[in-house]
Amino acid sequence: MKREINYTFWGESIDSNWYEWFLAVKDLFEKCGYKVTHYGINSESYNPDKAVTASRKEKAIVELLKSGEVPNSIEFYSVSKDFVTVSGDAALYCLREKNCICVIVRESAVPDINEDAIMEMKKYIKFESGEVFSARILNSIFYSHSKTHDKFHEYEFIKNIE
Repeated sequence: MKREINYTFWGESIDSNWYEWFLAVKDLFEKCGYKVTHYGINSESYNPDKAVTASRKEKAIVELLKSGEVPNSIEFYSVSKDFVTVSGDAALYCLREKNCICVIVRESAVPDINEDAIMEMKKYIKFESGEVFSARILNSIFYSHSKTHDKFHEYEFIKNIE
C-alpha cells in the first residue's frame, strides 16, 4: 500500500503574507529537489476548474497575490511528465487555506525532503498546532481538515509539531 507523509500546520490566517508564502513554497520545492509543475487556485478573481501548469499560469497567480487578494486556497504540485492525475501522482504537494497549511510527501520521495524547510511553513499562519502523520495516498489531505483521526484506520501518527 503506497503511503504519504503529511505535515499539517493549523492556526489562524495571516492575510498579508500570501505572496511571501508562495515564494517560500517554491524555495521549499527546490530545496527538496523538486520543481513546481502545476498549481490549483481558488480565489474570487481567478478560479479555474482544474490544476493549471506552472509554466503558463504562474505569472497570473503572482500578479493576483501581489495585488493583495487573499485566495481561498492555493495548491502546489510536482508531478513527472508521465503523470496520470495531478493529485494522484504528485511526489510533493503543498496546500494553503485560511487556517491550514499542508505539505504532503510521497513515501518514496521522503529521502529527498528537507524537513527544516517544511517546518518553516508554520510561520505563515498564526500557528496553534500541527502534526506529522502517515496515511494512504490521497487520504491524508482529508485527515488534515478533520483534526479527529480516531475513525481513520489508515492514519499513523508520527509526531506533534511545536
